[in-house]
Amino acid sequence: MKTRARVVAVCIAVGLASGSGGATTPAEVEGVASVSALQAAAPASDWVVDEADNVCGLTDPRHLTRPGVMKYDTVLNATSEMREMARKGIDRDSPEGQVLYNKAVDRVRRAAAAIMKDRKLDSVWKAISNKDPKRRALEITDQVRRKLDVSA
Repeated sequence: MKTRARVVAVCIAVGLASGSGGATTPAEVEGVASVSALQAAAPASDWVVDEADNVCGLTDPRHLTRPGVMKYDTVLNATSEMREMARKGIDRDSPEGQVLYNKAVDRVRRAAAAIMKDRKLDSVWKAISNKDPKRRALEITDQVRRKLDVSA
């Protein structure tokens, strides 16, 4: 359930319990619990991520327990689609280049998801770090590349 939905549910429950019949005003909603207050109460994550770096799996760093990481550009450039673009000199911004690039991205994502499942990871990232220098995400670049070679 999303945080805002929880706030509304709590406010309705408080309104019903107080005898107001659940008719809460926006001011009462904000008075009971604000979204930022609930988010502040949520446990912080030691994982440092940028959501744009997520390849597949969980995206909320608070839920990560066993993430994987890969050298995304290395894996992407190893796909047959990207090699074809380089060999034929196809511009990535051209219509044909966009189609090939999107196919390459999809292949990398599917291969990463398969390795994620095989290795019992909860997510795969292009870049991820942890505040504790002893904790690191599992490096899976070579495994994803092998998976791409098999599926090619």
